[in-house]
Amino acid sequence: MTSIEFRPAGAFASPLFSTQRSSRRAGASGAVASSVVLFVPERSYLFVGLTDGKILCWETDRSATAPRGKENRVLDEHRGDIRCMIFVKELCRGVMFSGAADRCIKMWDLSDPRSGIPCVHSLHGHGGTVLSLEYGSDRLL
Repeated sequence: MTSIEFRPAGAFASPLFSTQRSSRRAGASGAVASSVVLFVPERSYLFVGLTDGKILCWETDRSATAPRGKENRVLDEHRGDIRCMIFVKELCRGVMFSGAADRCIKMWDLSDPRSGIPCVHSLHGHGGTVLSLEYGSDRLL
């Protein structure tokens, strides 16, 4: 059996990462870490899912103008650790699905990320943490 060892490649700090124990969904240590990353080249956006249920969003195109409003930089609908994210360009001019430890899948509208990234639908009732998502043949698995 082959084993894989993962080592940190680097570290960075952001004021959006809370390391204080007062964070409402931080782990026992009080630290918040990234748990999943999604790059959407069609929209030039990078999404980072955090262990406190937030999804951070950065525009990667340096020539673009700044997004309108700060609210579309942090997506805060989940109530548990973000475990998976996928982008589906075939649906509604582009949507992102996220799954989390809160047993919920959220659908985010990425048709115009500069004007905002609203959560347009929530799928509740999963038996446990949503660990992975896949889209194909018009079905979300």
